[in-house]
Order: sequence, then structure tokens, then C-alpha cells
Amino acid sequence: MNKVEKAFKEITNSNLCLMRGKEIDLAESIIELCKAIKATEEVDWNLGELGLFTLGDFIAGSYWAMSELHGGQYTAEYEALSYLGEIYTPSILSLGAEIDCGEWDAYELCCQYAFNQVS
Repeated sequence: MNKVEKAFKEITNSNLCLMRGKEIDLAESIIELCKAIKATEEVDWNLGELGLFTLGDFIAGSYWAMSELHGGQYTAEYEALSYLGEIYTPSILSLGAEIDCGEWDAYELCCQYAFNQVS
């Protein structure tokens, strides 16, 4: 298993996706995933296609979630957004996560996760 698969599996097997999954620091996990992607020459963006979302969907969905959730440039969520921005750049026509796809599922899970961490 390469570093990207390992980092993505840590996220998909966490309490972000599973009720009894291991608790993670979402922003830190996103940063580690982005670092692994940047260090890998060839990335399988369809990784996880039989689950809730693919790697590509997660990157896009978490980008939109972090863009809404960060509390300013000195927060972990903003740092995660910065790392995501090195990998994913939405088109000028993008208004957010695409509905009815894995990208939206990832977006909703990240937002709900952050809300539950604050509550």
C-alpha cells in the first residue's frame, strides 16, 4: 500500500465515515493526504470507488468544506485548504461541490464532522 492509499484509508476508516471509526484530526489528515499526493508521481484518483466517494471526490468536497469552515488564515482548516489548493483548483464556473455525487458526500461529511467537533 502506497502513502496515498494509506492516508486515504485512514480517512475513510475514521469516524468521518464510520460510526465506530477511529477519531481523527480532519484538517491534519487532509494535510497528510495532500503531502502524500504531492510526493507521488502517479495518483489513482478513482481510489475508493466502491465506497462513499473516490479520492478525487474527497479532494474536491473537502476543498469546498474547508473553504467554508476555516476561521481565518491561522487555523488548521485554512492550512488544510492551502494544501488542497495546491492539488485542486476549481474552475471559474464552479460554485461549490457538485450535488448528487461523491464530491457532495465528502463535502457534507466534512461539514458535519466539523460541526460535531464544535458541539
